[in-house]
Amino acid sequence: MAQKAYTWKDIEGLYNAVAMCGNLPQAAKSFNPPIPVPTATNMYSAAMYRFNKTDVRRRNSLEAVPYDPDSPPECALTEKITFLNATAVAFGDCHWTSIDQPRSLAHEALLKAIPTIKPDILMCMGDAVDMGEPSKHDPLGWNKRIRVKDELDAAKKHLDDIMGLAPRALRLWQRGNHDDRFDKYLALNASMFEGIEGFDFAGQFPDWRMCHRLDINDSVAMHRYHGGIHAGWNNAVKAGVNFISGDTHSLEVKPMVDMRGRRYGVQTGMLADPAWPCFAYTQGNTRLWTPGFAVLTWRNGILMPPELCEVVNNIAWFRGKEIAGKLRIRIQAGRS
Repeated sequence: MAQKAYTWKDIEGLYNAVAMCGNLPQAAKSFNPPIPVPTATNMYSAAMYRFNKTDVRRRNSLEAVPYDPDSPPECALTEKITFLNATAVAFGDCHWTSIDQPRSLAHEALLKAIPTIKPDILMCMGDAVDMGEPSKHDPLGWNKRIRVKDELDAAKKHLDDIMGLAPRALRLWQRGNHDDRFDKYLALNASMFEGIEGFDFAGQFPDWRMCHRLDINDSVAMHRYHGGIHAGWNNAVKAGVNFISGDTHSLEVKPMVDMRGRRYGVQTGMLADPAWPCFAYTQGNTRLWTPGFAVLTWRNGILMPPELCEVVNNIAWFRGKEIAGKLRIRIQAGRS
């Protein structure tokens, strides 16, 4: 079931409740009905940015805090979180366009894997929607036009399903270039509506904490940095830290070693199906696109070797097991 869409008045009310009791989970429970803690965390942080307020939580709380007033983000597009031990599922490049669009095999695998993984963090690596209509690109032939509302409805439905499998997980969304098409189009063509509820992309998804760059312990997560066949390697080398990214639709873990030690360039693949109509611009050409997602584990604040769920020959494999799809065995002609 879709969760309630909260207004800025609700968000400010939550902040005031936290200011009175000093504890975010306690403040969230004081509402009728209670606000889910991950949603309340996002609302509280949004209130600080929107209303230029300070953090009023008591610092002895053990809750996960995506904002530290003693070490503020470099800009409003950057978030920082730290913890000792956590597991994250990183998925992205979903390119959802309609509720009627069948789920991809990678999407089915994600839904089956989350209950087993029990992640502490859900990381949407960007491009959850395609936003082909507000883009600068001309349509390819007579392809059917996709409404923005249909894309948003699909994303909300699928993200609700994902959140329902890990209701206590922190939800972090590293916005992608396709996600940004929503705000860019309105800023260019309807700038007089700035600040009105519903005219910003983040406001469509109040349950998710959005940023463009996430500094997470010893790692950085962004939708894109470098591109091309060596994107994972270049990201890790030039960032100087573990780097998690999407955008390229490639799925890989590229390790590199230097005098500082071993680190990883992780590319999280695509949750979408490469055969979907929104990718018709490839005109049938093959690319290094791989459906799947990544699982990231930190122990004592250090990123362990990342794991991948990869779709190969119409089967989704994770930890050596088939979790979605069906193995097709070829039988020699004339035999049964």
